[in-house]
Amino acid sequence: LHRHGAALVSLTEDLNTGTPMGRAIAKIIAVMAELESEQIGQRVRHALAHLKATGGTRRPGSKQAPFGFQYDASGRLNRLGVEQRAIRKMVRLRMERRWTFGQIAEAMERGGPPLRTGKAWTARTVSRIVHRAVGDAAAVHDARRMNYRTAQRLRRDFRTGRFSFADLAARYNIDRSNAWRIAHGHAWNTPRPFAKRRK
Repeated sequence: LHRHGAALVSLTEDLNTGTPMGRAIAKIIAVMAELESEQIGQRVRHALAHLKATGGTRRPGSKQAPFGFQYDASGRLNRLGVEQRAIRKMVRLRMERRWTFGQIAEAMERGGPPLRTGKAWTARTVSRIVHRAVGDAAAVHDARRMNYRTAQRLRRDFRTGRFSFADLAARYNIDRSNAWRIAHGHAWNTPRPFAKRRK
């Protein structure tokens, strides 16, 4: 701006780059912003290095892997046997024996695998895991009912940004939550549900 004979004057702050003091303040602000950006990058790099060294369950830019799964080095979901058996047990207790989520939480606290967070099992945690497992099973069913080209077409429609998940659900005659899972190309029970089968 200064080279072109222009100046920045803020109407809300006491800043005028047309003066020596104003230009100095602007440079200080730019330096502090650059410092903050570099510090954020450094923290992210250190966190990723720590997770890699300790076998963490997070993937860059993503949330923690859901209960029953773990991310590998390439970012793909892999099943964890002990937790998968616990999921099947919770679903069975809920669907077949009609246990409450609180009762299941107590059973898991007594003999189930510990949560990665180190917290105690609660009815809310059990409810979230069971509902996700049941919903994923329905999504897998819908994905398998579709042929590969239809699933790919749904994903292309989603990427255009012109269709909501309700639109996709109506268009392909599936549940809206399952449309979300298929559109994103992942149902937790099948890390790559639309991979072509080898002949």
